[in-house]
Amino acid sequence: MGSVTQMSLLGDLSTMPLTELLQWLAVHQKSGVLLLQRGDVVKEISLMGGKIVASASNDPREQFSQFLLACGKISEDDLLTLLLLQRDLGVPLGRLLVQRGILQEGEVQHLLRLKAEENIHDLFLWDEGYFKFFAEAPAQERHVPIEMDLTTLMLEGHRRADEWLRIRAVFPSSETAVRVIPDRLTRDLLQEPVYNRMIQLLEAP
Repeated sequence: MGSVTQMSLLGDLSTMPLTELLQWLAVHQKSGVLLLQRGDVVKEISLMGGKIVASASNDPREQFSQFLLACGKISEDDLLTLLLLQRDLGVPLGRLLVQRGILQEGEVQHLLRLKAEENIHDLFLWDEGYFKFFAEAPAQERHVPIEMDLTTLMLEGHRRADEWLRIRAVFPSSETAVRVIPDRLTRDLLQEPVYNRMIQLLEAP
């Protein structure tokens, strides 16, 4: 994360929830950098006139390489090759994807924006953490430029938080084991792409 100055607001998400914080930034059309931290994870959101224009995260699970794997845009073998090239050449991963003909430039930019948005949406699942807002601090040049309206962002964040509560009601622990019961599978269920893919993953060795 880049260094910033002019800290003008700090607090705890347990006393000032993310929704209230974002509403305050939007209503007052604030520009600057918002840092949010939970444990070792730090996320950085850049705002201009109350709108989000860039974001970043130090969580390895939220790196662009992992996002590409999750989206099925690249294989693990290809990714390993690209990461080795990136280390030797010092070239951004997105540029290597275009140079090697794996993705088009427009597709890379679209995926980078989606990844940045996912990083922000994940914040609505945080039930604890700390924040610091640095007024008028500029966005770092290495950040992916995006433009997100905070009202739209909060609606999507709340929708995902509600979905997560429903998931937790069924799977209360990350230790929960899931298995396929063959005699309960129906033809209609198997024809649903999402369920079919879930079954394939569960049956994979």
